[in-house]
Amino acid sequence: MKLLLILTVIFLFLSCTDDKPCEKNLCYNHGKCQTNGRCLCDVGYNPPYCNECAEGYFLDSNNICSETSSEYMVSFKSSEFDMGCSDESCNLPIEKSHKVKLSEFSIDKYEVSTKDYKKCVDAKVCKEPISNVVNNYCNYGDSSRDEHPINCIKWSDANDYCLWLHKRLPTEAEWEFVAKGKDNRIYPWGNEKPSCKYLMMFNGKAGCGIDRTAKGGLKKDGQTPDGIYDMSGNVWEWTSDWYDKDYYSKSPIEDPKGADKGIFKVTRGGGFLFNDIKYYRTTYRGYAHPEKSSPAIGFRCVR
Repeated sequence: MKLLLILTVIFLFLSCTDDKPCEKNLCYNHGKCQTNGRCLCDVGYNPPYCNECAEGYFLDSNNICSETSSEYMVSFKSSEFDMGCSDESCNLPIEKSHKVKLSEFSIDKYEVSTKDYKKCVDAKVCKEPISNVVNNYCNYGDSSRDEHPINCIKWSDANDYCLWLHKRLPTEAEWEFVAKGKDNRIYPWGNEKPSCKYLMMFNGKAGCGIDRTAKGGLKKDGQTPDGIYDMSGNVWEWTSDWYDKDYYSKSPIEDPKGADKGIFKVTRGGGFLFNDIKYYRTTYRGYAHPEKSSPAIGFRCVR
């Protein structure tokens, strides 16, 4: 009887938990079922189901776990900073200065490109945006603009793309911290006034005279000290937050995520169709209807 009990326990240990994932084919395409019922995961995937990337890896646009690299994202440790504005350029109370503490996160170095967004469309996850054929300012459908930021997309399209890569849209607070830094920069590159040296803007004609966006990262003088490009200019960027002009007066200190509901989503950074330099300040709060797309709005993701 004791022998039977021992054999039963051994069988349950080998089969109850680890056999079932393999039997149900829950190793997916990222692992192989071993004879003991455990999933042997491909490099970069977490056991036992192999459906999530392990630490140090991220799910790239080809749906493969790739090693996290500074080539694609920049990481920030938990930080505290002064969010909002406290000088003569302030738009009060909308930009009221207040303390914010953020948990660690990583952010894309570049705005999401048209080429990368198309991969999500081809995977039948993201919706096809308005094309260049319909609106010349839109980048989708023009192969010469593959490296330009994707634009002419709704908020939900941007959100779907980030989720597809196991990322998300940045909060307004995360976006501002990256652009502003602890040194309270007026603009992502510093305090020098905006010009076509630093960003793609309207200088009498859209996009510094070329009448369109530019390849991501073209304006190297406009990058942040941490090496993040186009935080101002080229296209505005969707964030995850609902817009509330009074939110800064009631915002929580730790990891604020915006209003619970609203009509508009917060956009940040200004774009190639705008000529007022106030839009390019690190603290300026833009907004747009999430169901409306615009040639002036794109996005980047965080993790």
